Amino acid sequence: MAERERLLEAGDTEGAGRAAARARRATEELGDAAATRYMEARGATPVYRGRGPNTVDQVWSNPAPPPEWFVIEAKGGSAGNTSSRIGRGGLRYQQGTPEYLESIIEQGNLPPGLARRLRIALEEGDLHYIEVAQRLDADGNLASVAVRRYL
Repeated sequence: MAERERLLEAGDTEGAGRAAARARRATEELGDAAATRYMEARGATPVYRGRGPNTVDQVWSNPAPPPEWFVIEAKGGSAGNTSSRIGRGGLRYQQGTPEYLESIIEQGNLPPGLARRLRIALEEGDLHYIEVAQRLDADGNLASVAVRRYL
């Protein structure tokens, strides 16, 4: 963010906005790569990669009996769990909660066939909702990957 700060101090708000967007994309790519490595190491198969609002970052499956589905929220750098959405009953639910995932499955931008499969897996207890975060150390170098199981 040093570039963004420098541009803001120079009065270049458009340039600062572009710098912030580049930094955000870079952290998204870090998180996405870490999540991919994490799931590949477990022998899972990629099914879906989401971009933008009203979706999840990745969906993976492991068809070996018993079949399992993995919904991944990928985080990079200092990115945190800041997303929320309106779900059942008009209430707002934080990313990582079962209600948030249910609202994405029911009302999000997932392909319809995938949404049906995830709904069934959720009902049968075969769905894992996980956050995979690629952290950076104080110098900006890759640090450990943190995994948090939401569901």
